[in-house]
Amino acid sequence: MTVEIRNTVVQISWNGRELQQAVDREKAAALYEGAKVVLAAARPLTPRRSGRLRKSGYAKAAGGKSSYRGGKGRRRPPKLRAGTAVAGFSQFYGGFQERGTRRHRAQPFLGPALEGNRTRAARAATDHMARAVGL
Repeated sequence: MTVEIRNTVVQISWNGRELQQAVDREKAAALYEGAKVVLAAARPLTPRRSGRLRKSGYAKAAGGKSSYRGGKGRRRPPKLRAGTAVAGFSQFYGGFQERGTRRHRAQPFLGPALEGNRTRAARAATDHMARAVGL
């Protein structure tokens, strides 16, 4: 949208195509910012014995950035559809800690981090998008 003042008239023009292109260009980066917020909240909640689970945290956006670092005992991040992002832990036993097993009680860390920071993650994504498209 452009706003111009000519003489005593304010002229406003809507450039929807340019705005849509800017949104498409910055979508992955904005989603990545939201995933980083959830990851930052989940890291301190991880059960700590050796610290490997905490260190294996990553955020990844489809078609964008990723903070994944491979290593021994780590799983690769999932393939993502366009317009999605994930915050996760790649250590193979992370799911056992989160959901529990028959012999080990659950110690959830990722679910509570998401529930407590859902609005902060959305706000981080929308703030990044607003800055990127110039609003």
